[in-house]
Amino acid sequence: MTLREEIKALFTNPEDSYVIHFTYLEKEVQGRSIKKVIAIHAKNLNSTDSREFSIENFASQNDIPFDDLDQWFDDIELAILDEFNSFLKEKAQCNFIYWTEDDGQGLILDELKRIFEARNKAESQKTFKQIPTGSRRSIPYLFKFNEQEITLKGFIKQNNSDRLPIAFLTNHEEGACFEKREYQKIRASILCKIDFFIKVLSASKDQNHQEATKSSAVDIEGLKPIDIIKNMNFKSWLILSGIVLGLLSSGWGLGRYLNTTEEENLKKELKELRKSTDNEKSELNKNNAVAIDSINKIHEVELDSVKNHYQFKLDSISSRSSKEEK
Repeated sequence: MTLREEIKALFTNPEDSYVIHFTYLEKEVQGRSIKKVIAIHAKNLNSTDSREFSIENFASQNDIPFDDLDQWFDDIELAILDEFNSFLKEKAQCNFIYWTEDDGQGLILDELKRIFEARNKAESQKTFKQIPTGSRRSIPYLFKFNEQEITLKGFIKQNNSDRLPIAFLTNHEEGACFEKREYQKIRASILCKIDFFIKVLSASKDQNHQEATKSSAVDIEGLKPIDIIKNMNFKSWLILSGIVLGLLSSGWGLGRYLNTTEEENLKKELKELRKSTDNEKSELNKNNAVAIDSINKIHEVELDSVKNHYQFKLDSISSRSSKEEK
């Protein structure tokens, strides 16, 4: 089966193919660095099921004050790993797709398994659900990056006109947000990565792939010139259209070499270029508007979270005062 066919197969039943991603803190314990899981997210390809297994979510659902997270962190981490393990058992027949800096067919699942078993070493009866290798798909493998090094940030920029989503954070930045209790930023960052993976997979299922030596996930080999132009990014075909228009207006004498039909075809292609330019400008404006709206919503949620936190403290003080008066 070709890689293109593998991607198409994932969309045969998109509700049964999940993209997963997780983030963690690196802590020094007894002189060695260990990973402490902050959050795991899973979302299927048609976005009908989205799961979150996070320290912040578990604390909120179980009325654990954020001020006490340090003291309860290990217990909560074990609880969310248990929840994720139950999810894997529930979805044992599904496919799991993930990012990895390695070509390992299951590095994320293997890493979570190692962490899970380390946390459960006192309870040997607990085992981590094994997902068959055939049901695991690493994104670098699907896009033939196993023969060259590429980072997550590099992959996104290559497939997004050299831009990162506004909510994107590195794992280190996500860890810093956790320390500052900016939980919504962590959630937005993980979900923007998952949504980007889904978008690229969806766009690629009907197109060929680049070889490892090429720089993009979409292969334009064999397309007509006008189709190649449509696949170029905004800056590239603005430059191309400027060159062509400059040649036509410079008296270079292209008319001597082009018959009337060829000239008409060129004019049509230039017209399509201008139309595509307007469409992309419009799309960029829409994306910017959505990004600004997203930031505003994150800030609103964070403000509500702070208000609730201090209301919880005020209620606790009030409750203690009432008891002391009695």
